[in-house]
Amino acid sequence: MRLLFLHPMYLILFTLPVMAFLWGFVGYLLFKRIWPVLILTSVISMIFIFVYTGFDLSNLYWVLLMTALAFVSSGLSKVIHVHVQEKKREKPL
Repeated sequence: MRLLFLHPMYLILFTLPVMAFLWGFVGYLLFKRIWPVLILTSVISMIFIFVYTGFDLSNLYWVLLMTALAFVSSGLSKVIHVHVQEKKREKPL
């Protein structure tokens, strides 16, 4: 059985962006703030990209892309969380 999601091209173009997007949702629910999610995403992405590419700075845009995906999904998670909390407060007893 071939592990397609571990192939380098598939890993960079599909697996890591999906993981960053999902991490944005999960990270916001864990920390209840967006900034820790973005900092962790940036640091982990930098470590992974630099180790994977041999400290090549030309791939820094992938770090920015992963951080942007985590930011978008954290923002969506925050909007959904705030909306659900408002709906719970509006319900009459």
